[in-house]
Amino acid sequence: MAVAEQISQVTLSSDAASITIGSIPQTYKTLEARVVLRMDNTSFPFSTRARMAINGSSTASQYFHFGQELLWNPNTMETGSVHETDLLLQGTSSNSSANMFGYSTMTFNNYTSTSHKKGGHFNTQAYIGTGYRQQRALKAGWSWNQTAAITSLELGIAGTNLKAGTTFTLVGIGT
Repeated sequence: MAVAEQISQVTLSSDAASITIGSIPQTYKTLEARVVLRMDNTSFPFSTRARMAINGSSTASQYFHFGQELLWNPNTMETGSVHETDLLLQGTSSNSSANMFGYSTMTFNNYTSTSHKKGGHFNTQAYIGTGYRQQRALKAGWSWNQTAAITSLELGIAGTNLKAGTTFTLVGIGT
């Protein structure tokens, strides 16, 4: 049975550009990032996207994800494939009701290895409008084109802020 243990949890008490969890212990088999996210941007669709950087790398060509996206507005549902060159997480923009957040879970498999490139999967969901029925969801696999062990993760968004109440929790699974 895999044992899950919280490594770190950061909840913003005020707006900030990013949250970094560093000095990640190399004693687990898998990491799981759990994010409750709200951003200070109001332009759709970019208001709903934050990025997860591994070991401080902001080089987009090192990241890749491909998955299935679902967009739900009242009485309309669209699906499609997405392919991005960085790791995007969904959040809720600040022009939505104040108690709405986006929710994401991302796994980092074999994160301690230095002999192969990293990968995993993630699920992410956010409210994209002013009502609870306007949502966007994404289920995807991801890869990082580097062999270094993962020692830090940074959640952020360029040109704007993460809103107070955003929470980044890192969990270690298996020993």
